[in-house]
Amino acid sequence: MGTVFGICSFLQCFGILGTSGIGVFTLQISPVLTFLQRFIPRVLDGFCVGWIFRLAAKITDEKISCFVTGFCIALLNTIFFMGTLVIFFGNNIDFKETYMGGKGPLIYIISLISVNAIFEIIASTIIAGTVGFALFKTKLITEPV
Repeated sequence: MGTVFGICSFLQCFGILGTSGIGVFTLQISPVLTFLQRFIPRVLDGFCVGWIFRLAAKITDEKISCFVTGFCIALLNTIFFMGTLVIFFGNNIDFKETYMGGKGPLIYIISLISVNAIFEIIASTIIAGTVGFALFKTKLITEPV
C-alpha cells in the first residue's frame, strides 16, 4: 500500500489524481529528488506500520493494535515526508523564500505539523482503528503471525 501511495503521490506532481502544490514546485527543482521524496516516505510508512501492527498485536488485543497502527500511520507519514522534504529541498534558496518567508525549514515544518498533522493523526487513528477492528470481527483479516 505504501508503494501505491508513493506512486500516486508522485503522479500528483503532474496533476494526475489531484495536484500537489509543493510537488509541482519541487518537480521544477529536481524530478529525481521529487520522486524519491514522494516515494521513499510512503514505502517506509507501509513497511514500518506493518511491523508496528505485528508488535502491537503480540502485546495487546487486536482492537488496540488497530488503533495504535492507525495512529502510527499518520505520525510516521508526517515524520518521513517532512523529513525527506527538508533533507532534499530544505537548503534550496527558492524553496525557503517561497514557502518559508526566508525563515528556514523548521518554521515551515512546525506550521504544517501543528495544523495538518494533528487532524490527520486523529482521523487516521479513528478510521484505521475502526476499519481494522471491523475486518477482524468479520474475519476478513486474521491476527498476524
